[in-house]
Amino acid sequence: MFRVKKEDYNTVQFIPEYKSTSKSKNSTMVSPKRSRSSFKVVISAILFIIIILAAAAFFVYLMYFSPSRQFLSALDANDIKTATEICKDNAYDEDFLKKIEPTVTDACNKISNDYMGGKISSEEAMQKLSVYNDITDKNFSEQIANISSKISSFEEIENSKKEIETTAASGDMAKTLQLIAAIKTKAENSDIEIDSYISDIMNKYAIKFKTYAFNAVSDASRSKKYDTVVSNLTFMNTYLKDEAVTNMLTQIEAAKNNNISARAMRSYVRDELKKLQSSDN
Repeated sequence: MFRVKKEDYNTVQFIPEYKSTSKSKNSTMVSPKRSRSSFKVVISAILFIIIILAAAAFFVYLMYFSPSRQFLSALDANDIKTATEICKDNAYDEDFLKKIEPTVTDACNKISNDYMGGKISSEEAMQKLSVYNDITDKNFSEQIANISSKISSFEEIENSKKEIETTAASGDMAKTLQLIAAIKTKAENSDIEIDSYISDIMNKYAIKFKTYAFNAVSDASRSKKYDTVVSNLTFMNTYLKDEAVTNMLTQIEAAKNNNISARAMRSYVRDELKKLQSSDN
């Protein structure tokens, strides 16, 4: 770019205007705004790393050094003394108790299953449950008491099975039915499976059960009070699935509605009893 020299307007002299090609000091300086932004990025990165490290440290603590982890490790090592001390020290820590509860419950259920599977005696099972009750400072006494009750019920049922077998073999089917009904109620209350056993015993002595029940129908036909015999036949047929029993129930319903006479009812029963005798020979 050129400008005119003022001293001589007649003579035009073009003098190049000097323009610095060097950058100003200001152009080489970082703006304060940009500097603050970079600082924030660095601080954020540092905070992020700190959070990650803290989370990792907390995870390691939970996995290896928390009271619940130490308690479970002591149990795995069968270190009863250490497990007991840890539980006593944390007896009022709900989070601690919540974390160890599944392991304690599973261990106690395994004791129950081992007993029911014939691996240990009832005395040994009860002793082990008592140890767990002491280890946990009785914080799970209700759960352990329920499992102990289940073991006791199972033992009573097993003893009743022996009595049922002896009674059925002797031919006292009325008492046998009473015993079976009793253990069924006890098993259901204790959440113990019993139906497969009842089905086996019913089918093993099916002819004796039906003979007893059909004779009872004949006796009931005189007074037409069929409630008890219907209850027994219905219970029996839950396991027998027997056509003769089903037909007998149908006949009883007809007799109750006066569709057949008492004499006809007894005649029907006699015919069914003869069939049973024939099949038993």
